[in-house]
Amino acid sequence: MEINRYSSRRQRLDRSFLAARLHAALDYGHIAGYFSFSLLEVVGEELEAITGKIRVICNSDLNPLDVQTAKAAKIALRKKDAHAAGLLAGAVRNDHV
Repeated sequence: MEINRYSSRRQRLDRSFLAARLHAALDYGHIAGYFSFSLLEVVGEELEAITGKIRVICNSDLNPLDVQTAKAAKIALRKKDAHAAGLLAGAVRNDHV
């Protein structure tokens, strides 16, 4: 097994490493000393395509704005799911009429 070393000092890791590894990934686990939601700006589309779990383990010193952003995204996702479920329920009722 070959070990590849990547350094942000020599290349942009978002393009040379992360985006390529996330393409068609089923799950994503990330351990970080520090975490920033700027990751979502860099590889958001790749993360959105993951159908399994996304887990991030990081320090507890998160930027308050990042926490607000995560909470807002979670609320928006729940509303989207509830709306989709309502549309589906309506379509099923209309089929039986």
